[in-house]
Amino acid sequence: MTRLALAALALAASACASSTGPSTPPAQHAQFTRGPVMFDVQDFPASLGVLWALPSVTPTQSAVVVRAIQYGSLCALAVDGGATVSAGHIALDVTFTPRAGADCPSISNGEGRALQYTATIAAPSGTYEVTVVHHNGVTSDTLVDRRVTVP
Repeated sequence: MTRLALAALALAASACASSTGPSTPPAQHAQFTRGPVMFDVQDFPASLGVLWALPSVTPTQSAVVVRAIQYGSLCALAVDGGATVSAGHIALDVTFTPRAGADCPSISNGEGRALQYTATIAAPSGTYEVTVVHHNGVTSDTLVDRRVTVP
């Protein structure tokens, strides 16, 4: 009798696991180039309540790589941007624009979406003051102002 009860319990558990409930949309991905910067943007499921850090700025061979994560999705937000590279200065501007009429999955069960971009900015060897500015609708915020040396 015990084996029969365990088998019934296992069958019920597998039926619940395969039932159709709220599903999390898969990650979305986009890439584009604007002048000296190549953007790689993606979103993915994320728990609510996470405090994201400021964008990271990393010098690499012949480039500066900026990475940032925030709440949002490619369904709800259009991401665009550009960079200028001049003697001793790199300015990265990233714009997040709400998509009018977007029919995106709603946040449920404490799950949201995280939007991450990687911006690779081509730059010759040298020392640069790197400024990262995010534009969100009517606000603009300078998030990073840092000196780096590109080998």
